[in-house]
Amino acid sequence: MADIARRAGVAVGTLYQRFPSKEALVPALFERHNAVVGRRIMSLFSHLASESSLRRRIDLVVGFAVDYHVRHRGLLRTLTTYVRANPSVASDALFAEREAVYSDVARRMLDGEPGTVPADRLDAALFALGLINSVCREQILFGDVSPLSRRRGQSTDLKRKLGDVVECALARRTSSQPSRRS
Repeated sequence: MADIARRAGVAVGTLYQRFPSKEALVPALFERHNAVVGRRIMSLFSHLASESSLRRRIDLVVGFAVDYHVRHRGLLRTLTTYVRANPSVASDALFAEREAVYSDVARRMLDGEPGTVPADRLDAALFALGLINSVCREQILFGDVSPLSRRRGQSTDLKRKLGDVVECALARRTSSQPSRRS
């Protein structure tokens, strides 16, 4: 709480008047984070639109995710733990909002612009975004308790590996081969 008060430029007592404990502060951080992350993703959109190469757009999305998780590791770890312990705070409205954002990122990653994308390509891109988020969460946020933590490596290595996996998955999905769904 002392660190938070210092960064906010207020006295610790002032912070405790509004939030009697660290735990009481987490819901406010959750709401604030949801507003801030949306604005940061909007800045990603302009970069995606300027790239003509699918691999470069994949690298931008992966780089954004890895860098964001590294830069905000403590906050994201706290919020993830909070939501897992209190699933009711993740409302249907929040899920719908996140789904819309992820769908927009997936479309822009595939085409650079928010156009119409075939459903199977969009599905593959959404799965890839889920994969990126899951790997970042487990390797960056919770890597210290992961059995794979010794293999994590540097974030540049993680970005390259994730980019390769996503590119491979999307390339296979967009090839002329039929889907293996049953």
